Amino acid sequence: MSGRYTFAQLVDGENDGADSSFVPFIGTVNGDTISIEFNPNDIHGIEEVEANVRYKRPKSPSMATLKLANGKLVWTLTKGKIDLDVPRQLTLSRLK
Repeated sequence: MSGRYTFAQLVDGENDGADSSFVPFIGTVNGDTISIEFNPNDIHGIEEVEANVRYKRPKSPSMATLKLANGKLVWTLTKGKIDLDVPRQLTLSRLK
């Protein structure tokens, strides 16, 4: 599979979309776990979302797993780095 993860800086807890960016990735699904490979330096502006941007493997790609457990999605960086100020592991859950 292939795709992109999107990120944005929030201002007063809201994303106005003006500064959103994305990074392309490739990955595999095995049961309840998704493994992705990406280049954290291959950042594209949201204005490129319509362009056919594809993942290009660097010499040393970063890797992460996403695992669904008890209704929560756990992101774990397993190799390399990510240039966002996020921890190596984080848990995402649905707002109620």
